[in-house]
Amino acid sequence: MNKRLLVAATAAVAVTTLGLAPAAQAAPSPLSFVSVTDRATGLVSPLSFAVDARGTAFVAQNFAGLLSRVAPDGTTSVAASAPGSEIGAVSVRGSTVYYTEGIQEEGTALLRSVPTGGGSPTTLADLGEYEATANPDAGSTYGFVDLPAECAAQVDPSVAGPASYSGVVDVHPYASTATSAGVYVADAAGNAIVKVAPDGDVSTVAVLPPTAPVTITAETAAAFGFPACSAGYGYSFEPVPTDIEVGPGGWLYVTSLPGGPEDPSLAPAARS
Repeated sequence: MNKRLLVAATAAVAVTTLGLAPAAQAAPSPLSFVSVTDRATGLVSPLSFAVDARGTAFVAQNFAGLLSRVAPDGTTSVAASAPGSEIGAVSVRGSTVYYTEGIQEEGTALLRSVPTGGGSPTTLADLGEYEATANPDAGSTYGFVDLPAECAAQVDPSVAGPASYSGVVDVHPYASTATSAGVYVADAAGNAIVKVAPDGDVSTVAVLPPTAPVTITAETAAAFGFPACSAGYGYSFEPVPTDIEVGPGGWLYVTSLPGGPEDPSLAPAARS
């Protein structure tokens, strides 16, 4: 996605469900809250984690290029490392930890796995290569809707991207969930959910649609660096999936953080 828009925005969170095997489900029980205890401190950018059946947490220190193993007693060790790369999108199934490793600016992203008890990482799929060849959101159009040509010509693409554009090749896996059918990955930059099958085959499960057009105000135009003439016109932002989980009945639940101003229309709950 256009990173400038994401940084400039205060975005709403949306929840979408993708049906794999729909089934009726009862209302969830109310959550109960207990006291909180710090298990590990001093972590650098811990943006993703997963816990195995033994209570061991696997925490991605994304910008440090580390996957840390935090035992129930707080003992911390390195499960995997990739100096100079970002590690994230952690999930656990059985005795295997899944995570991604890459550098967004270079278009690299690998889905890897490592045994929960320790061992050498294994590369399962090249998500960067898949994005480069398939570009799932290539058919999506983002940006201004029906903006007059004379105003569109005033939009500075170096500030906030073109006035209107199709999905570009950009990869940044942000979350994953592991199932018996494979690992599902939310690609925040690719605006899509992809699946890595046990044999390593990569496929697109869903492409999140552009947001409903948001009317640009004079204040929003100034904040994003849009020309004043754009005020009053609609803008469809990229959806940016940020998390994925499997719910009852086999539904995939996906959260998104649209790269746009806070607006109730950007936070629907949908099911398909």
